[in-house]
Amino acid sequence: MKKTMLNLIIISFLIYIFACVFLYIKQKSMIYFPDNSDFKKCELLNDYKKEIYNKTRFYLKEKSKDIIVYYHWNASSACENGYMKDVFEKTNYSVMFVEFSWYANDDKEANIKNILNDVENINKYLVENKYNKIIVFGRSLWTWPASYQANIWKVDKLILVSPFTSFLELTKSKYPIFPISILLTEKYDSQMWLKDYKNDLLIIHWTSDEVIPYSFWEKLYNSLDNKNKEFFTIKWKWHNDLDDDKSFDEKILDFINK
Repeated sequence: MKKTMLNLIIISFLIYIFACVFLYIKQKSMIYFPDNSDFKKCELLNDYKKEIYNKTRFYLKEKSKDIIVYYHWNASSACENGYMKDVFEKTNYSVMFVEFSWYANDDKEANIKNILNDVENINKYLVENKYNKIIVFGRSLWTWPASYQANIWKVDKLILVSPFTSFLELTKSKYPIFPISILLTEKYDSQMWLKDYKNDLLIIHWTSDEVIPYSFWEKLYNSLDNKNKEFFTIKWKWHNDLDDDKSFDEKILDFINK
């Protein structure tokens, strides 16, 4: 009996170690879900210029020297988020849809270093081309690049849809039995990057989000000492269901135009 118990403990321990190794090795493929669409062939944004700046790609439609920078949600591409142009083009802003490393058939791996570099390249482009008012929009996983941009440069308005405090904290909530602090290499910290941000901030979340729990935006929102912050919640919507909600579009336009 004791030998059987000992064997079970050893087998369980080995399975646990194997699972830890698997999570560490495979984490990027479990975090990032790039598609293999062609950046140069985007029907939704066929009237936008396709630009490459320091190997960072984006779609751009210029209307003025005020600009909206959009960071798309995971498991998609910038092109697939092109439906958002119908909202943005109701304003007097130029519009930029940013494509990340590894997405849309890019040969650069998605990792925190390369994605931060993409954001820094976008910043450099905005500075070099002398844009005035800058609005940054990030969604889901890509709320952290938006938060990072607000940390390193002047962002006049920031829109975060289904954000989280830090990816470490979010991942711990998904895998509570594993030593995530040791295993995780992609440690984004929106809460840290936003702690000194004082300009207009809009956080949007919905109560039934099954991917990023509702509590995460509340914790992020409450941690920020910002008198210009506001939140907007939508009831009974899943993580990917906002695209057919008119109140979502209306709130974004109200925030941009105020």
